[in-house]
Amino acid sequence: MSKDHGHSHAVRKLAAIMFTDIVGYTALMGKDAEKALDILHTNREIQRPLIEKYGGKWLKEMGDGILAQFDSAIDSVKCALEIQKKARIELEPKIRIGIHLGDVTIENEDVFGDGVNIASRLQAITDPGGIYISDSIQHAIRGNTNIHTEYFGAVRLKNVDYLVNTYFLIDKGLPVPSRAKRMKLAGGGRRSFLRSAYTYIIAFFIVAAIIVTSLWIKNASRQDLKAIAVLPVENLSQNTDQEWLAAGIHYALIDELSKIHAFRVISRTSSMKYQGSDKAIPEIASELDVDGIVETSFFQLGEDINIQVRLIKAMPEERQIWRQEYNRGMQNVLTIYNDVAKSVAKVANITLSDEEETYLSVPKQVNPEAYEAYLRGMSNWE
Repeated sequence: MSKDHGHSHAVRKLAAIMFTDIVGYTALMGKDAEKALDILHTNREIQRPLIEKYGGKWLKEMGDGILAQFDSAIDSVKCALEIQKKARIELEPKIRIGIHLGDVTIENEDVFGDGVNIASRLQAITDPGGIYISDSIQHAIRGNTNIHTEYFGAVRLKNVDYLVNTYFLIDKGLPVPSRAKRMKLAGGGRRSFLRSAYTYIIAFFIVAAIIVTSLWIKNASRQDLKAIAVLPVENLSQNTDQEWLAAGIHYALIDELSKIHAFRVISRTSSMKYQGSDKAIPEIASELDVDGIVETSFFQLGEDINIQVRLIKAMPEERQIWRQEYNRGMQNVLTIYNDVAKSVAKVANITLSDEEETYLSVPKQVNPEAYEAYLRGMSNWE
């Protein structure tokens, strides 16, 4: 949902974000400012034409860092590969590059959101001269046989509240991360931390404290939600011919949540009135007489679908209490709806009956072509 802030207009979209950085530039600037500025100039001359060549948009320059946006994940990776190839010839210091495909907000020619943060953090851990990408980019490019990647591991990135499955590009001249680095950043380095009994005891008490705190936070964050509304689903894909899929996801989420008898779920007819609305969440909740709002967005990558779901408690103040991102093959899309319903019930402090638990736990698969035909037919009929 786009919102106006003063005279600016914020737009949310799916984009591949590329973040580049010159290794050791700050130290060089302190030693030889004139040489550092020459390097910065050469870096611009390398990157700007290549970003334009691959259909990207030069967003901004932050010191020695460059932020660019692409509508195509494959183009962003091809651009990064060519940047590194040219930099090895024309630039003395090495460049690090991180790329992530995600939901971003564009406002006043600037871009914000997890997509930017993750690309920046991936760049920060990349080997000099290398390219790291997130799993969302990996999913988008895996059909391209000319681009080769290898799994690095699930990495905890700064200011990102979930593990990011990370890959690195394999190509002539690109570095391969050491085993020690992969062990350290992807979780393997903890073995040495627990070698001594003293450290083990400290670790035990830390873990115990975390568990107790987590349980307390979990119980404190549980919400007694009795009535919810599922807002119209937002299509983040570049393909505008997917309103049938947006409608299908909307129908399915309402239907699955309605299977939980403890919930009062607002009908699709009532919630559709807020398609494209700029009304605030508390105002919508008040008009529909609900205490919880479900916001959903999606995009399709080949045969996979990515669905992002947020649960917002509207009263007494607007607060997001749950968020989850699902990335699965289209044949397993129905299991996403089941998982959403179970998760929302858990956050809402609702105990499912045996019948509800059984229904929502049964794996369901569809034939993607038949499912699309069904949803298109329903959309046309409506």
